[in-house]
Amino acid sequence: MEARITALEGIAADTRSTLESIQRQLARIDSKLDAKPDQGWVITVIIAVYGLSFAAIAATAAMFALIK
Repeated sequence: MEARITALEGIAADTRSTLESIQRQLARIDSKLDAKPDQGWVITVIIAVYGLSFAAIAATAAMFALIK
């Protein structure tokens, strides 16, 4: 019986170290995800780029209209 308890304590210690390792990995993944842009930010940048492109095209068209 004593040998079984010792074996279970060893397994519990191994499980604890494995869970601590998983927690460290999850914390590292979480910090990496915090640094990445989210979907809303990407959509905002895309809309801004399209808006600036449209403004540049409109300004070029206006300059050609003035030249004629």
